[in-house]
Amino acid sequence: MGRQTSFFWDDQSDNQTLVVEFAAVHPAHDPRRGGTYYEVQRREGLYWRRIADDGDWSTRLHWTRLPSGDHTTVSTVRIEWRVPPGTPPGRYRVVYRGGGPGLAAFEGHSTEFDLAVDEL
Repeated sequence: MGRQTSFFWDDQSDNQTLVVEFAAVHPAHDPRRGGTYYEVQRREGLYWRRIADDGDWSTRLHWTRLPSGDHTTVSTVRIEWRVPPGTPPGRYRVVYRGGGPGLAAFEGHSTEFDLAVDEL
């Protein structure tokens, strides 16, 4: 769980939209009270700083159950981040968290990526 399955820039939208997919569980398994399901983070020195999360208008989460031949529950979470104008250049990543009854809490990280001034 939490393993990144895809990472790409959506060329079909008018704005720059990053799309990351993770192997996941249904978000209702862990309501994340007082926390977030996912964050967009920017590198600041040795640390990562949250700049957007599931409460921001620039982000979306889509959960999908996938067909499974062995009758297990296989699903993905697709996280989209529409990069807002004025976003500072730098190194970024997306972090996804999950868990639930009978499942240990987990955290997955996307591939790190750089935003340059000319891309924004």
